[in-house]
Amino acid sequence: MIIMKLLSLLLSEESKQIFYCKRVLWQYLKDNQGLKGSQFNFRKYISSKAEFQRYFDLGKRKSSNTEVIRFETPPA
Repeated sequence: MIIMKLLSLLLSEESKQIFYCKRVLWQYLKDNQGLKGSQFNFRKYISSKAEFQRYFDLGKRKSSNTEVIRFETPPA
């Protein structure tokens, strides 16, 4: 229950800290808050909660619209 409140606080828009991936959030909680549990189970839990998963979905990098056309050139 405490972890859920902490996650809500950390993943809110009021939080100054930004987490770009779940692994970094897991490591932060493990190092600073004494979180016990595997990274796999933590990521699975975050994915199962829509409000937490939404945070990471919104932060995904968009692919650029520019294309790179590659072609072969003669050696040298």
